[in-house]
Amino acid sequence: AVTDPSLEVRLWACEGAATYLYPEHADLVFHCIGAVAMLGALFPSPERPLAFHSDPSLVLEAQFHSASRTVRQRFLDKEIKAHDELERYQFTDGDRCQEVLPLFALLKHLPELVSGRTFFANAVDYIVQSWDERRGNRFSRRDSDFETAVSQQFAEFVLTLPPKAALECCKPFLDAALPHPENISWFIMSLVNQEDQANIEGVRTCFWPLWEAFANSISDEAVQKAAGLGGSGYAELIGAVFFGEYWKDNIRRWTPIVGNEAVVDELFLKLRPTTVVLHAYARYLYNIGESALPEALIPLAQVLRSCDAKDVSSKPDILFYTETILQRCLYTHRSRIKGSPQLRESVLSILDHLVEAGSRGAYRLRDDFATPAR
Repeated sequence: AVTDPSLEVRLWACEGAATYLYPEHADLVFHCIGAVAMLGALFPSPERPLAFHSDPSLVLEAQFHSASRTVRQRFLDKEIKAHDELERYQFTDGDRCQEVLPLFALLKHLPELVSGRTFFANAVDYIVQSWDERRGNRFSRRDSDFETAVSQQFAEFVLTLPPKAALECCKPFLDAALPHPENISWFIMSLVNQEDQANIEGVRTCFWPLWEAFANSISDEAVQKAAGLGGSGYAELIGAVFFGEYWKDNIRRWTPIVGNEAVVDELFLKLRPTTVVLHAYARYLYNIGESALPEALIPLAQVLRSCDAKDVSSKPDILFYTETILQRCLYTHRSRIKGSPQLRESVLSILDHLVEAGSRGAYRLRDDFATPAR
């Protein structure tokens, strides 16, 4: 099955081998790893000229069948060594990379395999190099399906590693945050999605050390570019670090954040105060940051004071998110807010700033909050 002509069959076969055969039949699983790596190496690269034929797809099909026969025979003869085949494989442009996608589906379940970590690291290096080449040449070939699939598998894999090993594997992506913000923002959201799934399954991961590393990769230069023309990629990166926007409407609290609210607030205060940063943080509180409230109103007020009211008024989403957050807090935490001078002052400061930015809702909230109860 791991040499079947159908890529989908090979993907499911590798998933099954890792799930149901390992570790009881580890030798068989390692043979499967070596077989898929060998098949990918034997499959012709687009750089390799095809024989003349009226239908090139038939030539590729025939060459694949020839390669798979060779792999099957060596598999049966037990001549395949997983470590050697993984070391031998070279990532190259083109369709050949698709042939090793099943390998990632298998290796992600074996985080203790050192050669598997190296294989993932080589794939990540290759992807970043491809981004660099396309940046300098918009006509260069791109295998977006391969990049997307590997990034998803890599996110799932790296979360299972010890923190130090995970950070080492992610270094090429960490270094690519500034030159390739759109790509890295997509990978960060893959980490968030995988962490969400792991939380549902009750699996512990190294998500927060990775999150902090990507958060620290956002420089003042990235924040400045996000606020300028053509800075949408950097705005996406900042938004991804604050956990993105695609959350279900009924979600208000994300369990992995509970106990880690302070590190998110620290990042917010560390970044240069701009409407892009403010938007990302307010959206986080609105979507999934319920556990950070009402204390998060203190850093929110602090950054709002540093932003120009005209800039805030030009961002309707900021007004909406902030008004809604205040409404929720004043409904559920009113006595707590009024009993804390710092929280009370922060709420009034936020309301004053929103009123100055033209928010009618904030005007009514301020009037209600400041009026003593009879």
